[in-house]
Amino acid sequence: MAGLVLIGALGLTLVAARGQPPYKRQLAFPAVERTSWLSWHTNSNNLPTALADSLVRWHVRYAFSNYWLGYDVGFLSDGRVTVSPAGPELIRYPPYYRAIAASPTPAWIFVSPARAEETAAEAGTTALDPSCLAPDQQCLLVPEIVQWCKVHHIGYTIRYSGPYIVVIPSQRVLPTQVLPFFGM
Repeated sequence: MAGLVLIGALGLTLVAARGQPPYKRQLAFPAVERTSWLSWHTNSNNLPTALADSLVRWHVRYAFSNYWLGYDVGFLSDGRVTVSPAGPELIRYPPYYRAIAASPTPAWIFVSPARAEETAAEAGTTALDPSCLAPDQQCLLVPEIVQWCKVHHIGYTIRYSGPYIVVIPSQRVLPTQVLPFFGM
């Protein structure tokens, strides 16, 4: 009998606890549900998960991005997309970088300036674009990669996934070409 009372009390406590402040789901921004240790769902990678799905759907197999996003997207795509930072001092796993650099048309992943605050809250950093190491560092942005492609007569496609802008050049464009062109 005491066991049933204990189980009943525990059940009521759990139901009541869900409605109390530390256990309520907290929203960082209306469009992004932020996960925490006290939330009631498991995916802490809301935005990168959608990006990984989009890259797979668009048949993008290789891409350059920022340090904070790259390895997450590779993991979330179950290895179907290989992503590495563009800045040489940011490369944590050189075989990924070499595979991307050898691919015929690696994409470049950026964050839309209009959604940078939302994405920074999700990522936990404001160093969001390729070649960024620190928030105060000069970073490669979409207009620069587009300008580089135009100057070199390389076509490109731009696609969007949530706050992310994906530039897909029609031929190989490498950080070793682009970054020095802009003094990075």
